Amino acid sequence: MNLMDNSKFIYEDDEIIVIMREDRKENGELLLTTKKHFDNLFEIDEDLLGHIHKVLKDIKDLIYDRLAPDGIQITSNYGSINSYNAFYLDIIPYYNPTQPLVDINIIYDKLK
Repeated sequence: MNLMDNSKFIYEDDEIIVIMREDRKENGELLLTTKKHFDNLFEIDEDLLGHIHKVLKDIKDLIYDRLAPDGIQITSNYGSINSYNAFYLDIIPYYNPTQPLVDINIIYDKLK
């Protein structure tokens, strides 16, 4: 899977990208990954982990400010359950009650 193809970028710098998940289950579901390949979180050096943490906090604030979810789940699969074979974080807003999915472009415009 090439994340750069047809992606809706929410954030990008020299080391990290954050994109909208096309296969989302919730409004505003995002994927954060590094531009340099790492198999998993445990291969990343502390400086880059600190940068990921800062970007993740900024993205969390953006989601709360623009989409007002009731919570956010952040996950990363490791080992054989990692379908991307690379480090990534799923950032998933949750709403109570559950909201119907709206057009991804509407959510993108709110987050961009």
